[in-house]
Amino acid sequence: MGQGGVVVLVNGTSYVWDLVGQNAYQMEWEFERDAREVKPGQALSVYVEAKATIFKTKSDDSGNATYLLRGAPQPQHFEIQARYLNLQVFFKDFGTQNNPPGAVVPLGMISDRPSYFVLSGHDGAYHSVNTAPDWMQANSGALGPRTLRQLCLPYSHDAGMSIMTNKTSFATSNTVVTQMRSVGQQLQLGVRMFDIRPHIFRGQYVCGHYSDLESLGGWIGGNGEAISTIMQQVNQFTASNKELVILELNLAYDTHDYQQSFTSFGETEWHRLLDYMTGPEGIKDLYVSSQAAAESVDLTNIPLIEFIGARKAAVVLLVDADINLQNYSRRGCFKKSQLPRSELKVDQMQQKQTADRDRAFFYWGTRMQEDREAVLATFGHSSSSVIALAKEPKDAVFRQLFPACTKECFPNFIAVDAIDSTDFTAMALAINDLD
Repeated sequence: MGQGGVVVLVNGTSYVWDLVGQNAYQMEWEFERDAREVKPGQALSVYVEAKATIFKTKSDDSGNATYLLRGAPQPQHFEIQARYLNLQVFFKDFGTQNNPPGAVVPLGMISDRPSYFVLSGHDGAYHSVNTAPDWMQANSGALGPRTLRQLCLPYSHDAGMSIMTNKTSFATSNTVVTQMRSVGQQLQLGVRMFDIRPHIFRGQYVCGHYSDLESLGGWIGGNGEAISTIMQQVNQFTASNKELVILELNLAYDTHDYQQSFTSFGETEWHRLLDYMTGPEGIKDLYVSSQAAAESVDLTNIPLIEFIGARKAAVVLLVDADINLQNYSRRGCFKKSQLPRSELKVDQMQQKQTADRDRAFFYWGTRMQEDREAVLATFGHSSSSVIALAKEPKDAVFRQLFPACTKECFPNFIAVDAIDSTDFTAMALAINDLD
């Protein structure tokens, strides 16, 4: 047995993809069996396995599967390739946004983590993996007139927890870390909305991931990135990428340096945090609504072009707290209720319609650790870690959510853990490309 895994082919174009050639050496390469034809809207999984043994050279393992876009104005081919354990796509005679003709783009490794190839759009306006860092500006002609209710954006759950800087007893990185990249790196990968959970620890604002577990004596968890670091990363990104960025501030606590039980932020603590984040050393490019009643504006009803038109960046601070925002509404701060939402599940999508509704749809591609899994993770079982448990719900975004989407019903925000590539941005663009 060699090392095996799955490649998921996601067809967001209007063309059928026909397998027109394949070859493999020292590999199990099941494109003929699993994906001879990929129809529009389908997501098909193909099993691949590197078969080299100690008697053969591993670097010789290779495979190629060539697809033709049936009915395209001119012959257009791409090729899924394996070079030992490395998977990649070769855009043979056409390109996509950010990938010119002839480009070879990595798709990942052959492993127990699926690799994804997403292609959407149409001739002359294709989108795929390796998305542009400024994908909103790059597609402002098509996406600019749409409101947030008419767009799909990647959302990072527990966004600031790619590292663990301090922790309580019993906490480990397996139970605390939820992301694989920093907020700044996630911005580069195309994420546009972030779940930020501010905590006070040793006089500093940090991201925190904690649970109140009475059976283990109280609060268990740890800290991640500093809020100051996240603000620097956002400012660095928006200085060169004029995009819309939404930071959702919620579940804020004073940890009291673990000396007593945590306490939720009151209005005073929230105002201090907002003064810090909107002050001279805080976030630049904060979005201020042009409407007179900024404190009641519905953000989901605003076209993207109003946020980022004239090549300007816009950062929105959403506050999930029952407080008086006072003049903060004129400093880029909005209440969570000003981005009204409801959860969208795959089995509900035929009953719900995206058009003519009064809120955004959120799809949660996340999974909480169960108590048993948290205990196992605490004792070193990495297969029960938050990152490991993210694999299945992330995979469902490609294999289950996308095939169920239509232009009438789709999620506006897709929330996931363990973001490590542009795959989810490519998926969001594929949903935006639905026609």
